[in-house]
Amino acid sequence: MNKKIIFLIPTLSIGGGERVVSDLSLNLPDSIERIIVLFKNEIFYPYKGKLISLDIPLFNGFFPKIYYFLKGFYRFKKIVSKERPDYIIAFGFPADLMCLLASPKKTLVGVHSLWSKSHSGFLEKNMIKLFFNKAKMFICVSKTTAEDLISNFGIEKEKVKVIPNPINIEKIQKLAGLPIGLEYQGIFKNPVIINMGRFSEEKNQIFLI
Repeated sequence: MNKKIIFLIPTLSIGGGERVVSDLSLNLPDSIERIIVLFKNEIFYPYKGKLISLDIPLFNGFFPKIYYFLKGFYRFKKIVSKERPDYIIAFGFPADLMCLLASPKKTLVGVHSLWSKSHSGFLEKNMIKLFFNKAKMFICVSKTTAEDLISNFGIEKEKVKVIPNPINIEKIQKLAGLPIGLEYQGIFKNPVIINMGRFSEEKNQIFLI
């Protein structure tokens, strides 16, 4: 039986969640219809499926955030009513909240960082505790992010599932065979660990160091 999934994410420009949406849209079986809904029509990654933009700017300032959230929610609610998806997968706050208000029983919330670090504000924490247990499921990228949800936000354990981010092994192996530029060759005379991620608290770079 064919299924329909809506992905909601602010943009498809450079970022981890954006890459996951790209990979999923390209590699899900053809029996699954994909609809990618963006806040703003910014695209870097390739994708497969129908693309819809809510045509709202990324939020800046308290009152513009509220205005554009309500405007985006109204448009997103109309899309959900028209498309009647089986599942809605949300990436990032406030996309999570928008999905939960539109159709909580169909919403899968993607969790890609420690929410106790990235959502430490009083308002965000209480909104998560108030609304988020209504979601169908939480997809966490690691056991640590799952434990953080359960311990710090009271999310029901039965609704939390750990699925690591997809990795394109074939592409990585192909790129690994490419020559290294002369300016970088000296770095690799000794064993090297490479890590990619921004220097922000929720990425927990100090733990790796």
